[in-house]
Amino acid sequence: MLQKNEDLVTIKNDNNGQIPLVMASLYGHQEMINYLSQQTPIDFLGPRTNDKNGATHLNFLSTNDMYDKALDLLKKYPQLGYAEDIHQNYAIKLLANEPSAFLSGSKLGFWKQWLYSCVPNVHPGEMSSQEPNDEENCQRSYNSELNHGKIKRNKVPKSIKDLKMRHAKALQLLKFILKEIPTLSEEQLRNIGLDQVIYDAIKCGSFEFIEELLTCNAVIIWRVDKKGRTLFAHGITLRQEKIFNLIYRFGSRRRILIMLDVFKNNYLHLAAKLSPSFQLDRVPGAALQMQWELQWFKVGVAIANKSAADGMAITKTSGGDIVNEKRTEDNLETWKECLKNYLIGQGLWGVVSGDEPKPEEIDRNYKDWMKKNALALHAIQISCEEDTISYLMRRFPNIDSAKCMWDNLADMQSEVTSYKEEATSSILEYSSLHMAVEQGDLNTVMGLLKRNPNDES
Repeated sequence: MLQKNEDLVTIKNDNNGQIPLVMASLYGHQEMINYLSQQTPIDFLGPRTNDKNGATHLNFLSTNDMYDKALDLLKKYPQLGYAEDIHQNYAIKLLANEPSAFLSGSKLGFWKQWLYSCVPNVHPGEMSSQEPNDEENCQRSYNSELNHGKIKRNKVPKSIKDLKMRHAKALQLLKFILKEIPTLSEEQLRNIGLDQVIYDAIKCGSFEFIEELLTCNAVIIWRVDKKGRTLFAHGITLRQEKIFNLIYRFGSRRRILIMLDVFKNNYLHLAAKLSPSFQLDRVPGAALQMQWELQWFKVGVAIANKSAADGMAITKTSGGDIVNEKRTEDNLETWKECLKNYLIGQGLWGVVSGDEPKPEEIDRNYKDWMKKNALALHAIQISCEEDTISYLMRRFPNIDSAKCMWDNLADMQSEVTSYKEEATSSILEYSSLHMAVEQGDLNTVMGLLKRNPNDES
């Protein structure tokens, strides 16, 4: 058929405008995909207006576990990773809802896990749909044999080897997609539903997904959804201990533990809530379920105790050494002056004012600057009321510098002041108008209405 008409591969069907290659990937016909990929002009799969064949093809390949082919396509058109397909899906969303694509969601028994660990890790350059030859097997399994009682790789069932290869390919695809996250605008992140993607990945227990997300963009730990909850808060409510334990990698940034959601719930409150049914069903018997819940509550208590201890230290520092009272709408100027004097005395004001710009990571002063920034940011945060910090974290989830925090606090106060001035001005004008009407002063009424025609209504 193609010999008679080469354009057949570019003809779209009447249903939803799919070309033959996309239909082949829909049904998972690998040989047909290989053939049509060679015959179809590659530009037909690029991101184009009113054409979703590229994104749809990518997502069908991912759904049918053809991660290597999906990665090849994505390398040519990285934008497809965040392009919508005909079903309003995105590649990142599908991977988040496919826990079996990673080891954490495969639910292997003890012996299968041990056999899985005997297979050497696959590196990106070694990925291939073909099986390696005997010589490659011997060389790549040498270290594995030393660590696992000299178990030869060819003794491991093929299904286990294929599974590890599949997981490695899925992980590489995920890394390629996630590395574009820092380049996307907030509007783009909302369009792809990143908050829901994160929630779905945590609910499915996709540890690798969340780990790679934090590796590619660590400021995601500050991101909150509409409920004001971070991914670690979701880790508690959904009872995913491996994901929650990732927080211990972030050192001083664990101050995120004191954040409240929009319902004023802290992590202890979330731990006290009943586990979701899909988690409780995994634990047999009411007694064990009670123990399971109790363990999570103990985690919440430990967090609360640490937050309280930190709070006592903070209160002592902020009350005695930084500011007399925390920032409010009424004491802004006094608060700013006291805090500025403290930061100058500690040698931190240059970071806040911008006189000491952030150096490159390779610069020898980078670590010193990061330390100063962390100290200044901490001083600002503990000198503000919790509601103020929670509001800023929800509005600007990517704040990670003292200068940004200081500037945003100033902008927020300007907005409040402007609103108060406008409200006061309006009240005075309406009062004047009302008084002039009562006194029958027509000239004053006409003058006021001329300045504000909308007041007539």
